Amino acid sequence: MFGRNRPVVFDPYARRRRRMPAWLVSLFIGAALGSGGLWWAQTKWLPPRLSVAEGRDLLARHQAAQAQLATQATALEELRQARDGAVAELARLKASAGSEGRALEEARATLDALMEALPPDPRDGTVAVRAARFAARGGQLGYTLALSQAGTAPRALTLKLVVEGESASGTARSVELSPPPPPPLGRKALLQGSVALPSGLQARQVTVRVLAREGGESLGMRVLPVR
Repeated sequence: MFGRNRPVVFDPYARRRRRMPAWLVSLFIGAALGSGGLWWAQTKWLPPRLSVAEGRDLLARHQAAQAQLATQATALEELRQARDGAVAELARLKASAGSEGRALEEARATLDALMEALPPDPRDGTVAVRAARFAARGGQLGYTLALSQAGTAPRALTLKLVVEGESASGTARSVELSPPPPPPLGRKALLQGSVALPSGLQARQVTVRVLAREGGESLGMRVLPVR
């Protein structure tokens, strides 16, 4: 009625089919879900992955930025060294200026002492020619003049040197020479310089004339020999 019943054959050597354990199935399912979730999170929140060309371009830009930073660091170090050198040079110049200032003050003190020791000008003019030295060499008349005045206000001066001597033919000759204008005279001054002599003139004597200006009043005069 229900069909034919088949006999059950028992085979002791036949293998039994084993079902996959539930924990292993859960493990596979979890791994798949985790991989999918990781992929979804990367595409959703993380920045997109770069291609090979984009990665190379990014690396090249990074290397260029590093090279630029190194160049800027080198330039900054050179600027720092230049600044330190300038500061050191400024300190040296300040120290040198201080020593030169002290030397100048000492020279002025020495000049004042020497001027005080000089004999007074016998003519007793407004500007005293305290001393003078003349030397004729190589067609030039070198001069050193020590001048002083009673006041302390700077006074503009004009110098004239009247040179007397003999010409090449042996006749007496006199010529007036004009040295460069000296700086304004204070209390005392030491003037040095040279002027060209006429060709063949043997200078014997010089008359120093101190004028208020070119062609102005005479402030002092003195006659001195040429050595």
